[in-house]
Amino acid sequence: MIPIRRYLDEAIDKGIVKNDAELAAKLGVARSTVSRWRDGDRAPDEDQAAGLAALLDKPEILAACMATRAKVPEHRAMWERAAKTLSMAASFTAVIAANLLLAPSPAKAAPLLETQVQQFVLCKLQDHATELDQLLGQSSPRPHFSDQRP
Repeated sequence: MIPIRRYLDEAIDKGIVKNDAELAAKLGVARSTVSRWRDGDRAPDEDQAAGLAALLDKPEILAACMATRAKVPEHRAMWERAAKTLSMAASFTAVIAANLLLAPSPAKAAPLLETQVQQFVLCKLQDHATELDQLLGQSSPRPHFSDQRP
């Protein structure tokens, strides 16, 4: 599980806040509270964790904070699984979104695929014609498509 201090660092690294004092002000807590979170002495409560999660757009922070605050090992393990699941779901969603944004539209992809298939078929036909000529002992000039291989 990611320590809370890494989320605090991420807020600064991403330029969301400049320092812990600004982070504390955005979350409505004292600077010393953020220092205790960073040192691992305390963990954000539910409302503070919700504020941090909203700031970074990472819902798994809520579960991570609950895991840190849990006193019963079984509860801590449950919250850690929840944090991991939320993190994986967010990563999966980001990958899917990136693929959807970067993939060509079907209208643009179809001609590209058709051209590649045509080139592949022509190359295979040439290969088979060459093999057939060798079997028959003939050497007739044939067009070469090797520069068009995909």
